[in-house]
Amino acid sequence: MKIIKNKFLLCILLLLTGVSGYCDDPPPPEEIPPDLPINENINILLFIALLFGFYIIYKHIQNKKASI
Repeated sequence: MKIIKNKFLLCILLLLTGVSGYCDDPPPPEEIPPDLPINENINILLFIALLFGFYIIYKHIQNKKASI
């Protein structure tokens, strides 16, 4: 008899917790944060990063030639 009581109590408990989840109010809508200044000049930043990458590769090749 005790096992049946435990199963019944567990079923009721699970059903009630599911219902209480639907009863909550929806969360308030979040405000959209303002754009960061980096978003405006992302193309310039990518171009500078590309140039810097070419510079590093060029320096690496020059050092490799000098060591041979």
